[in-house]
Amino acid sequence: MYKIYINSSCLAISTHPVDGYVIADINDFNAKDSTKLLNFIEKNKFVCFVSTDTEFLFNQFSQLFECVTAAGGIVENNSNILIIKRNNHWDLPKGHIENNESIEEGAIREVCEECGLSEIELHEKIGISYHIYPWDNHFRLKTTHWYRMTSKTPNELHPQTEEGISEVCWIPLATLDSYLVNSYGNIRDIIRQFKLLK
Repeated sequence: MYKIYINSSCLAISTHPVDGYVIADINDFNAKDSTKLLNFIEKNKFVCFVSTDTEFLFNQFSQLFECVTAAGGIVENNSNILIIKRNNHWDLPKGHIENNESIEEGAIREVCEECGLSEIELHEKIGISYHIYPWDNHFRLKTTHWYRMTSKTPNELHPQTEEGISEVCWIPLATLDSYLVNSYGNIRDIIRQFKLLK
């Protein structure tokens, strides 16, 4: 199943209906105009496209947007997790992949740049998240690849303020849920997948 977030709303692309989601058909929307579809999703909050071929339908949906690729991580130090505050929401460090850079390299670089870390170790992939956001006069669909990371020697943290980051801090994993109240749906999903690895 794919879950694509638009602000506090979510579109699921699934092989079966999802409880609490309004069933819709992508063919009811103009393929050249994503605005009507996004308005429908935001009005209904939780919308589901049902298909036996979810990958095909996701690719069809993706063609409505400019697609960008990003990567980031959940960084552990003992029993602490690294989180950031970006635009007044608790978030995880991530950023766009640069040309001639692998997704793994981009994940490490972005986490280091956004938090001021100098040494992190990359581990297994946690999952992928999707979200849509406005950019200039159109919308982008961002695909973010998430990895588990560790930092054994955390240096003094420095938020990358030019990226809208106001705070970077280590918090105990046991307290993480209290921060997620002021976070995003795709971040909460990745945290849940991360906890399944523990």
